[in-house]
Amino acid sequence: MSRSPRRTLPRQPRIALAEDDDDQRQALEAALVAEGFEVISFEDGAELLDYFDVEGSAPADVIVADLHMPGCSGLEGLERARARGVRVPIFVVTGSNAPEVQARLAQLGNMLFFQKPVDPELLAAAISSVASVLRETP
Repeated sequence: MSRSPRRTLPRQPRIALAEDDDDQRQALEAALVAEGFEVISFEDGAELLDYFDVEGSAPADVIVADLHMPGCSGLEGLERARARGVRVPIFVVTGSNAPEVQARLAQLGNMLFFQKPVDPELLAAAISSVASVLRETP
């Protein structure tokens, strides 16, 4: 008697979301969950870094991070994450378009920018597009 191999469905992409504004974080999380993503939320860059310290360099498929947060800013957190080997796509949510900040972010690579206020559905659609490419990449 032979067994047929079990088919496993691909898991939905996991999103690490760092946003200090409770309302914005909840709106973004709700939109992403509605799209079928698994979302792990953080209130600042330090919590995001702690997560990567515990889980390793690839515990999320995509990072969505606000840049200006108390404590460890999103920018600091993203720089440290890249230095620790985290290479997933990053979606930056910001109310600032200061040239010096954008220059620092450009050095981190693999980023998309969203100006605040962010339309949660637009962000979810952009992540869906990136996620479909990630699923097709061996």
